[in-house]
Amino acid sequence: LEIFGIPTGFRDLDEITGGLQPGEIMYLSGIPGTGKSIFAAQAGFQMAQNGHPGVIYSLEMSGEQVVRRRLSHQSKISVRQIKSGKFDPEKLTDIVDAVTACDDLPLYLSDDVQWTTGSLRADLSRLKVQHQIEWFVLDYAYLLKDGLGLSENDRTGQISAQLKSISRSLNLAGIVIHSLRKTSGVPTGHDLRGNNQQFYDPDLLIFLTESGDDPN
Repeated sequence: LEIFGIPTGFRDLDEITGGLQPGEIMYLSGIPGTGKSIFAAQAGFQMAQNGHPGVIYSLEMSGEQVVRRRLSHQSKISVRQIKSGKFDPEKLTDIVDAVTACDDLPLYLSDDVQWTTGSLRADLSRLKVQHQIEWFVLDYAYLLKDGLGLSENDRTGQISAQLKSISRSLNLAGIVIHSLRKTSGVPTGHDLRGNNQQFYDPDLLIFLTESGDDPN
């Protein structure tokens, strides 16, 4: 497997892309419930596991939810069991090991909901200087507070252009989750919610879809 970028830990994706490239941005979209947030967060944790520092901006889920999902994946204990505390006592060691593994990762997490592209750029600049981050995950773009008085079309176009500029100017790989309009067929870039410019801004555009034969 030839990797010349940052490996996401998803082997098939890395084989196609060679890993995420510094200065390039990947948009991740799909209808609700297809696992976009889980996929993006998992990629972030796996990039950190591979020794590439980065940051996750979770505007949709709380930091506790993001970490709880990771601990569930790491320990093989369901989120429901972790929340309730009702699991076999011998599994406690698995939880402790999962917490230790997460704590040691070069990964930073924010669940602040007041981010704009301007404050995002400043924070990423700081993290790059202080912690040498190489990537960021944004979940998701439409929740940024830019252009609240603008039309959806103008607002999404402005956000998209700024995110592309941030990725390039700071030489960071970015994974950005975008909303999708309702579509009855296989989605295309023009099905992204808002300004059609978003179809041209990303260096890589990925859709998560459901298969009729495989619920996963």
